[in-house]
Amino acid sequence: MTDFGIAKAISSSRTRTGVILGTPNYMSPEQIMGQKIDPRSDIFSLGVVFYQLLAGELPFQGDNLSSLLYQITQVKHPPLRSFNPRIPVACEQIIDKALAKNLDERFQTAGQMAKLVRLLSLLYQITQVKHPPLRSFNPRIPVACEQIIDKALAKNLDERFQTAGQMAKLVRLLALKVDQKQKKRLAEQEAASRA
Repeated sequence: MTDFGIAKAISSSRTRTGVILGTPNYMSPEQIMGQKIDPRSDIFSLGVVFYQLLAGELPFQGDNLSSLLYQITQVKHPPLRSFNPRIPVACEQIIDKALAKNLDERFQTAGQMAKLVRLLSLLYQITQVKHPPLRSFNPRIPVACEQIIDKALAKNLDERFQTAGQMAKLVRLLALKVDQKQKKRLAEQEAASRA
């Protein structure tokens, strides 16, 4: 079960019964200040969870409850990439927007945030994850064709074709070879059928 500020607790890092209802580390600024809350408050809490997952610590910390509440309502969180510079800038920007103090600067719906997270995930897959070998889907695909595709989809720019013309030239040569093999195979079939 996830607690985004709805449970009673007893330690100083949690709320004290009768003072604040919820876990303050995950509460939004407007929730702390007793203002009207809406789903954007949950987006802030989700931003805290994402930040904690990627940084290994909470974005807002304080020695006591007053200090923590001040941090959440008044102080910008430390840059996520200061903990790990390999975190994509776009990921940091998504979390920064989720943790915006001003409601109007936050994602207005969870759907908006989810759309960008899915897009970031897709971009990561395209740029970081090696595609499966083409011939694993169809072993009849010529090895040269698989090599052309591998070079076109290389993650490292230096390993890709430097121009579209380079790729086009190889594709034309491959097509010519395939065409010659097909013609040879057809001629052999015709000769076999005559005999």
